[in-house]
Amino acid sequence: MLNITEQIHQEDLERLKSLRYMDDDFMTVCLADNFEGVELILQIILGKSNIKIKSVRTQEPLKNLQGRSATLDVHAVDSDNKEFDVEIQRKDAGAGAKRARHNSSLLDAHILKAGDDEVGKLMHDFSCTNPDDMNYEALAKKARYFKQDEKGVAAMCKIMEDMRNEKEKEVRIDNALRMIKDGELPLEKIALYSGLSVDEVKGLATPVMA
Repeated sequence: MLNITEQIHQEDLERLKSLRYMDDDFMTVCLADNFEGVELILQIILGKSNIKIKSVRTQEPLKNLQGRSATLDVHAVDSDNKEFDVEIQRKDAGAGAKRARHNSSLLDAHILKAGDDEVGKLMHDFSCTNPDDMNYEALAKKARYFKQDEKGVAAMCKIMEDMRNEKEKEVRIDNALRMIKDGELPLEKIALYSGLSVDEVKGLATPVMA
């Protein structure tokens, strides 16, 4: 039988198989240093074939793989040497492709319409769990690395582990704050019950009791 650590790792591997570019932070991981992939996306969505990427920056550190709007800040230049900034963001509500063509403010992959062949192929790739079924190699190769390459899989599993640990820490802090505000228990007991250190609980209690 698998121990708990091995079982969690197997669950992470199964979860990794189901991830797509449509999933916020998987998109961020796959595009953060993938200039070729980002150029492809902007060229298709903005309708400009000669866009070149100068920099890609992640707005926020990874927090979780669900329920978060991951955003990439992209600095690019077009064929007329005009520089511009674009946000690539996947979230449940926002601007569509037409608005993005006009002001380059938001590319919302979740609501793009497959109005032409290239956009349709792009949206297929964003919804695809198997990199080998993707149309665009610039996107497939990064997804393939994190899903199939030994080093890439290990890196992605580490990201999921870190996010899980951070979420657990957030729950502990939330529970500790509830007990602090309730005022019924000494800080040492709160530390014991929440799984935090006494110093961490004291740090949380200072602004609450001020």
